[in-house]
Amino acid sequence: MTVSYKVAITAATIFSAVSLYDAVHHGVTGKGSIFSDEYGMTWATIAAAIVSALSFIALAVILVIERERIDSDSRFRRWVRRLLAVDLALLAAVYGIGIPLMGALGRGGLDAAVGGVAGVAFAAMFILAVGLGLSLIRIRELRPSAVLLLAVLPAIGLTIILQATGSGFAHPAYAETAVYFGIALLGRRPQKGVTELDPSPSATIDAQATTR
Repeated sequence: MTVSYKVAITAATIFSAVSLYDAVHHGVTGKGSIFSDEYGMTWATIAAAIVSALSFIALAVILVIERERIDSDSRFRRWVRRLLAVDLALLAAVYGIGIPLMGALGRGGLDAAVGGVAGVAFAAMFILAVGLGLSLIRIRELRPSAVLLLAVLPAIGLTIILQATGSGFAHPAYAETAVYFGIALLGRRPQKGVTELDPSPSATIDAQATTR
């Protein structure tokens, strides 16, 4: 396993755990957890913002490092990957700089602008992730990532249903988790010396012909 993959999968695990904890806490108590911005700017919200920023950076790095495996001579995948990497970098800047300085930005009247940028970038992350998942589904090596990225759609559907029924468990954490692990797994490469077998009939015939 590469260092970038280890960092990304660790960041995805921690970030998802924080998001899911907030979702469960809100569902059970009706209030946000200590990591929620409901309580203003506290040590917990600042820590969560820093974790978020580092996680977005780690995921963006995976998209850059694994560009050749992801793009695979596809112009569509190349542009979706690039846009998603830029979007994650923008989110990293918002969470790492904007949120900790929200008090100062508020005094300058810039808090609404930062919040608006964060909202648009957050929504774009889901759209781009689904687009990347659709384009990767036919690449067997990257299919686990594709499945997770496409799982964003049912996760969002579940959130909408929970919101419509008035459930406190309605939360974007479910879709977020699919995105974070879907991108992180793009950094997982086959072990050296291990060849993935192609079960297709044509591959089987070729293999038999070679051994004769």
